[in-house]
Amino acid sequence: MGNSFDGCCMCGAIQYTSTSEPVATVVCHCRDCQKHTGSAFATALFFLKDQVNISGDLKSFEKETDAGNSMTRTFCGKCGSHITEFSTGYPEHVVVHAGTLNDPTKVSPDSQCWTPGTLHWTNDIHKLKGYEKDPEF
Repeated sequence: MGNSFDGCCMCGAIQYTSTSEPVATVVCHCRDCQKHTGSAFATALFFLKDQVNISGDLKSFEKETDAGNSMTRTFCGKCGSHITEFSTGYPEHVVVHAGTLNDPTKVSPDSQCWTPGTLHWTNDIHKLKGYEKDPEF
């Protein structure tokens, strides 16, 4: 991976940059991440807080996690895109999700967590019929 990571929300009102590599890139299968992303899992990049610069007006939502930590998730108030999360379980880190990166090809996950929540069909996703654009029904 390269040294610089930057990203934004869908409308561009929120921007972030980091000049450091993530300390970890984790695929999370917990129900909170599934509900939060609207997908089967979240791909979370953990950066040290002091190495990430965020600009724009973030809104937030706080919830206790299954691990008993307090999780604050931030999002853009204009387009609703999720931007970061902060947890009392890893207070020195900020998490950004792979989908918000300007270049998500830089992502290379190194671990998974909450694996009992892995949805059964994710193991066979490469076998699904593929379309280059919108599916044809």
